[in-house]
Amino acid sequence: MPDDEEARAVIRRPGLRSLRHTLSEIEQLQATVAEMQASAAQIKALLPIEGGVSAAAADKLRELLK
Repeated sequence: MPDDEEARAVIRRPGLRSLRHTLSEIEQLQATVAEMQASAAQIKALLPIEGGVSAAAADKLRELLK
């Protein structure tokens, strides 16, 4: 547990602490990038090499692009 977060820890039982970790700005950005990369991978997987897109794939693409 980082020293700067130890003061906010809640002792639930002797020897057991619980901590609500607040993401730093960098951690938030990393999480956002990871989500965007996952969405991009899903979109890429739904796009056909040739031809049209099925109705189910089109619906999924619309959902991902919202």
